Amino acid sequence: MNIEFIKNPSEKVQLVSVKQDGYSILHIRNPSKKVQLVSVSQEGRSIEYIENPCEEVKIMSVSNNGDSIEFIENPSEEIQMISVNQNGMSIEYIKNPSEEIKIMSVSQNGNSIRYIRNPSKEVQIIAYNYFNK
Repeated sequence: MNIEFIKNPSEKVQLVSVKQDGYSILHIRNPSKKVQLVSVSQEGRSIEYIENPCEEVKIMSVSNNGDSIEFIENPSEEIQMISVNQNGMSIEYIKNPSEEIKIMSVSQNGNSIRYIRNPSKEVQIIAYNYFNK
């Protein structure tokens, strides 16, 4: 976290910093895509501190920590799928998930049904079966 005291750190220094602590990206101005990727690979939720992340950074973030979808505006269907596949409970942060996302979510973790409004019969059955294997 001492990177905040270095004026204009080189990319090499930035990479060392985010490899040790993904959240240190908070103190890096205009990090390169490479620095962003390393940051979210260390700590997916560090995407919160990246302005306008590209799709590749978003994918790496939710692959590492499904809950990091909370910090992604209007996530694509692909991002949503990766997120709930990594952590079914991350559906909590998805507005208006598709039926496919709901099914993936409860298949991964039956408890995620608590975040699904008006689940279909199919979603209910999958959640029920999750607990009765």
